[in-house]
Amino acid sequence: AFRVGWLAPPTPESGGLARPTQAFVGWRDGLADGHFIQVPVGLAESLGLKEAVECAQAVAPDAPLIASVAVVPYAPVASRVDVDPVTPEDWEILQLHANFVEEELLGQICVLGPGQRFPMWVYGRTRINLQVTSIGLVEQKQALCVRLARDTQVVVAPKLRAKQEQFDAQAQRQRELEGSSATLAYELRVQDPLLEAVAEGSAGQVGGLKHNEWNCTGVVH
Repeated sequence: AFRVGWLAPPTPESGGLARPTQAFVGWRDGLADGHFIQVPVGLAESLGLKEAVECAQAVAPDAPLIASVAVVPYAPVASRVDVDPVTPEDWEILQLHANFVEEELLGQICVLGPGQRFPMWVYGRTRINLQVTSIGLVEQKQALCVRLARDTQVVVAPKLRAKQEQFDAQAQRQRELEGSSATLAYELRVQDPLLEAVAEGSAGQVGGLKHNEWNCTGVVH
């Protein structure tokens, strides 16, 4: 396991000052080139490292962001890790692909730290972001980070949309259905049989009904 540290961009919460930030990652063969350690873009975005690099370049283009990398000597196996989806969209995608995430999680994530945000790729195309909320250890010892193993229980808490967002989404769907030509039907009025002969001889009429007597009604399936 490695500890990566850098100065995150200033925020109102930090009093306008850059704040020390750290994340814990595992190393996979093939992601190092000479004297450089390569970080996947998706991981850098999720950790906030990409934003820190862009902020540093905007302030001083000739002074790159300095990050420290150190080996973590002790990373025990976690018995349980609780995580939250970062957004409701992340939760909805995870629900759709729960089996895939369960089977592939250990293949993508092997080290986590308290409060750490991390990405999970679904079929290599869609990224969901999760954040650690609590960690349970097999061995009750202090540690900077933990390793995930086959016996580690990963629990994901749901992150639902706000009721107003759900209402707006349903209302939008209703408007789309009502405005679609595929959902339109015609309502016919039954005419008195005694008027049939008169109707047949009248101009500008269709099937015994005047053209302007057809009523268009929206139908929601």
